[in-house]
Amino acid sequence: MLRCYRGGMTEKIKYDIFRGRKDRTLRLATLSGAKLPAHISPKDWVLMPVENAPVHSDAARDIAAKGYCFFQIVVGD
Repeated sequence: MLRCYRGGMTEKIKYDIFRGRKDRTLRLATLSGAKLPAHISPKDWVLMPVENAPVHSDAARDIAAKGYCFFQIVVGD
Protein backbone atom coordinates (compact mmCIF):
# COMPACT_ATOMS: atom_id res chain seq x y z
CA MET A 1 0.00 0.00 0.00
CA LEU A 2 1.38 3.38 -1.01
CA ARG A 3 1.13 6.25 1.43
CA CYS A 4 0.75 9.82 0.33
CA TYR A 5 2.68 12.44 2.25
CA ARG A 6 0.83 15.73 2.20
CA GLY A 7 3.57 17.92 3.58
CA GLY A 8 6.94 18.29 1.94
CA MET A 9 9.99 16.89 3.62
CA THR A 10 11.55 20.10 4.84
CA GLU A 11 13.94 18.82 7.51
CA LYS A 12 17.48 19.79 6.57
CA ILE A 13 19.92 16.90 6.36
CA LYS A 14 22.83 17.32 8.75
CA TYR A 15 26.38 16.34 7.86
CA ASP A 16 29.65 15.93 9.70
CA ILE A 17 32.39 17.69 7.72
CA PHE A 18 35.99 16.63 8.25
CA ARG A 19 39.03 18.70 7.15
CA GLY A 20 42.29 17.12 6.04
CA ARG A 21 45.23 17.64 8.41
CA LYS A 22 47.92 17.77 5.71
CA ASP A 23 45.94 19.51 2.96
CA ARG A 24 43.55 21.91 4.70
CA THR A 25 41.45 22.37 1.52
CA LEU A 26 40.31 18.72 1.44
CA ARG A 27 36.92 17.92 2.94
CA LEU A 28 35.05 14.70 3.64
CA ALA A 29 31.32 14.73 4.47
CA THR A 30 29.33 11.97 6.16
CA LEU A 31 25.87 11.85 7.70
CA SER A 32 25.80 13.33 11.16
CA GLY A 33 27.02 10.76 13.69
CA ALA A 34 28.16 8.25 11.07
CA LYS A 35 31.88 8.86 11.77
CA LEU A 36 34.59 8.22 9.17
CA PRO A 37 34.41 5.30 6.72
CA ALA A 38 36.44 2.24 7.77
CA HIS A 39 39.09 2.71 5.05
CA ILE A 40 39.83 6.33 6.11
CA SER A 41 42.47 6.93 8.80
CA PRO A 42 41.09 9.12 11.61
CA LYS A 43 44.54 10.59 12.31
CA ASP A 44 44.45 12.34 8.90
CA TRP A 45 41.10 14.14 9.44
CA VAL A 46 39.68 16.70 11.91
CA LEU A 47 35.96 17.27 12.53
CA MET A 48 35.06 20.88 11.69
CA PRO A 49 32.69 23.06 13.71
CA VAL A 50 29.21 23.10 12.17
CA GLU A 51 29.13 26.84 11.49
CA ASN A 52 32.44 26.77 9.54
CA ALA A 53 31.68 23.73 7.40
CA PRO A 54 30.71 24.33 3.76
CA VAL A 55 29.00 21.41 2.00
CA HIS A 56 29.42 20.39 -1.65
CA SER A 57 26.26 20.73 -3.74
CA ASP A 58 26.32 17.01 -4.69
CA ALA A 59 26.98 15.80 -1.13
CA ALA A 60 23.51 14.30 -0.64
CA ARG A 61 23.78 12.21 -3.83
CA ASP A 62 27.32 11.00 -3.08
CA ILE A 63 26.57 10.18 0.56
CA ALA A 64 23.47 8.22 -0.47
CA ALA A 65 25.52 6.19 -2.96
CA LYS A 66 28.82 5.71 -1.09
CA GLY A 67 28.22 6.83 2.49
CA TYR A 68 30.65 9.75 2.20
CA CYS A 69 31.62 12.61 -0.10
CA PHE A 70 35.14 13.89 -0.82
CA PHE A 71 35.53 17.44 -2.10
CA GLN A 72 38.08 20.25 -2.13
CA ILE A 73 37.64 23.92 -1.34
CA VAL A 74 38.90 26.15 -4.16
CA VAL A 75 39.34 29.86 -3.60
CA GLY A 76 38.44 31.92 -6.65
CA ASP A 77 40.26 35.10 -7.62
